[in-house]
Amino acid sequence: MRYERLDEPVEVIVHFSSRKVMPLRFLWRGRAHRVSSLRGRWTTVEGQQKCYHWAVVADGVGPCELSLDLERMSWQISSVAIEC
Repeated sequence: MRYERLDEPVEVIVHFSSRKVMPLRFLWRGRAHRVSSLRGRWTTVEGQQKCYHWAVVADGVGPCELSLDLERMSWQISSVAIEC
């Protein structure tokens, strides 16, 4: 399995609990996808720009990475797994 870089905008519904954010659903290319499991989360910092990332498995998509750019307050699907 390999990952294809996308960096496409998505709309995300999240759950906030105990200062944690968990993506629940996202709208990508006109279709809604439910997040079925979380595989990891991490933060990156480039200069003053901070981004949060979630590795998730979503219905109809499979493993993918969602990211939140705090400076722009925008979500994107950063990458998606492709079967080789």
